[in-house]
Amino acid sequence: MQDDTNYQAFKQRIQSYLAEKQRHRFVDFSKRERRSDLPLSAIAAISGGKYMTHWQGIEVFKDPLDVVIYQQLIAELSPKTIFELGTYTGGTTLWMADLLNTLDIDGQIYTVDIDGSLPDDKVKKHPQITFIEGDLNRIDSVFTDEMLTQCPHPWLVIEDAHINVVGALEFFHKWMQSGDYFIVEDTNPDSPAISGMGLFEDMEYVPFGLGKLKELEQFMQVRGDDYRVDSYYTDMFGFNATWNWNGFLRRN
Repeated sequence: MQDDTNYQAFKQRIQSYLAEKQRHRFVDFSKRERRSDLPLSAIAAISGGKYMTHWQGIEVFKDPLDVVIYQQLIAELSPKTIFELGTYTGGTTLWMADLLNTLDIDGQIYTVDIDGSLPDDKVKKHPQITFIEGDLNRIDSVFTDEMLTQCPHPWLVIEDAHINVVGALEFFHKWMQSGDYFIVEDTNPDSPAISGMGLFEDMEYVPFGLGKLKELEQFMQVRGDDYRVDSYYTDMFGFNATWNWNGFLRRN
């Protein structure tokens, strides 16, 4: 009986904690700090593990923290359309498509890369994935008005191409509706600048730097009234304990 009483008390505390997180989850971008509870040493170690993660035999290149955050966000949002800017081999793309199936979400993923030889055939053949070979420097030629008009909301737009970042965010901003999400990847300046750092001891570890975070800040200087940082996800494992510092944005 005592054990059950303790469990119920703990459960009530957790529910109260989660309710408080929900009440204060959407935060003005200007009030967010450039810091993380994850030390650089942890980022370096986790970066090594990213090269070991695969889905259906395809490289995923995503850290375990963001895998869980993505899973929670997709389950909550139930996106009808996911736009992934930057495919590479498509391991993350395929994982998200399988997650949509598991969660019984009738959604479609549009994923873009400039090199059509990179994505695995499993990605290109999946019925819920549309691969587009295109140059995001000319994003208006990749996504036409006719196409975007037909894509149902809610949307999840993932910027992971590191090309024309502000231009891509501004392009999609024109189409975003209340409740849609941006995820701006790799705004964590402590992540490695070159693939392999954190895995091979003979490689000097050089942090990625503030470049991507500054691009996000540039966009939010103009659009700060239109989006809020969803701290429920950025701070799920500690303040900005993610590769995407302040990078989970919900359209007002």
